[in-house]
This record gives sequence, C-alpha cells and structure tokens, in this order.
Amino acid sequence: MYLIAHSFTLIFVSCDLWQYAETHWTAGGRGNAPQLAMSIFWTVYAVTGVCFGIIQRNRQVRLFAMGLLYLSVLKVFVFDLSGLEGVYRIASFFTLGVILLLVSLLYTRFETQMRGEALTGL
Repeated sequence: MYLIAHSFTLIFVSCDLWQYAETHWTAGGRGNAPQLAMSIFWTVYAVTGVCFGIIQRNRQVRLFAMGLLYLSVLKVFVFDLSGLEGVYRIASFFTLGVILLLVSLLYTRFETQMRGEALTGL
C-alpha cells in the first residue's frame, strides 16, 4: 500500500512541479530549470523516504526510496550535467556526493536495527 501511495504522490507532484518550473523559471533563459527542479525534488523525496523507512522500520519504503535515489542520480549524470557549466557542474557533483555519503552513513548507523528487522520478519 505504501508503494502505491508513494508512486502516485511522486507522479502527481512531479507533474505539477514540471509545469510550474516550465512556466515560471524558464523565462530568464534557464531552459533546463524543469529538469533540475525534478532532480532536486526526487533526491529530497528519496532521502526523506530513506529516513522514514529507517525510523518506521519499513523495508518497502526504504527500498523504494533507494531506487528513487539511484534513478535521480542516474538522471543527474545523464541529463542534467550536460546543460551545466563550470562552477554549477562542480557544485552538482559536490552536492550529490554529500547526499550519497549521508545516505550511506544512515544505513551504516542503523544497520543492526535493519538486520534485526529482517530476522524478525517485520
């Protein structure tokens, strides 16, 4: 049930965000603003989902969020970085690295609780 709710939330908010970014943020010559807004939203949603999945000890939410995080990282590397220049590209790589480090630290920190969850069948 969680996966269906998260999927629909992600789809509808992404569509609304795309339309908003396309109408309000592309006027100043920033044609890739909808792509960047989508990547930022997916990444924030994924990191939040990982945190809630760990707190609630819900493996489905955690795995869905990790999949979304991997998808957003792939999207950043394939689509978004091609339109960025110099300093913005460096800032994107740095931010992406920090986010991935934080998620890996979360997983390492709460690994024993997650392992206990798998053993008890939660």
